[in-house]
Amino acid sequence: MVGYYKINKKDIDILPKNSINVEEHLYDLVCPLVVSEKSDVLDELLLLYDMLDIPVVSAKDYSLNNVYSCDEYKIRQVQEFLKMNESIEMLEEGCLGHLLRVGKYAYELARELRLSDGECRDIYMAAILHDTGKYLIPDDIVSKKERLSGVEYRIMKKHTDYAWDILHNFLDDDVLDTVMSHHERVDGSGYPSGKSPELGARILGIADSFDAMISDRVYKKGKSVREALNELEKCSCLKIMEVT
Repeated sequence: MVGYYKINKKDIDILPKNSINVEEHLYDLVCPLVVSEKSDVLDELLLLYDMLDIPVVSAKDYSLNNVYSCDEYKIRQVQEFLKMNESIEMLEEGCLGHLLRVGKYAYELARELRLSDGECRDIYMAAILHDTGKYLIPDDIVSKKERLSGVEYRIMKKHTDYAWDILHNFLDDDVLDTVMSHHERVDGSGYPSGKSPELGARILGIADSFDAMISDRVYKKGKSVREALNELEKCSCLKIMEVT
């Protein structure tokens, strides 16, 4: 299959006719990504393809012989998981983009902390799949715009455990633990285990919280970046005081 992002008709006409599959969707991950100009592609999408070692090529350089060098099974699995998360985002957020934003924030935080390339990529993978477990939560709970009841909240919290059910045969243990632990807190107040999370899960938790705070919702207007950063700093100071 061939994916296109902002590619014009002239570029499409030179491609093999039996391989054309024009998709406008941001999360339609296929092998390879064929583009008019690499500069036209969102940085977040390029990061995703780079992280998975999937070729990004221009239409004039495209050929079936030189781009199928990556693991097609892995790509198709990621595509399936992203489609799950797409449906979750539409139910919960009403729009798309949360996963890619959280992925970018988490990746940049990991780089700022001078983690290895492999650790940065693992955190990015965990970030774009961190809500996968919500696929097994009832739609009426995921899409609810009002405050969840106590029972509903207990059901929602199970999404971290459900992530294991869906992803354990695909992700490495460290990445899976980051996915499952992004709601854990250093003082033990988080879930599902009430344990202090490893660094990757802490980074992901910060990135996820930051995006949630600055994003508009049906029931609230997003905070400014400065307000969100102040809130994160306030929370981190309180937690440090509580555990020292």
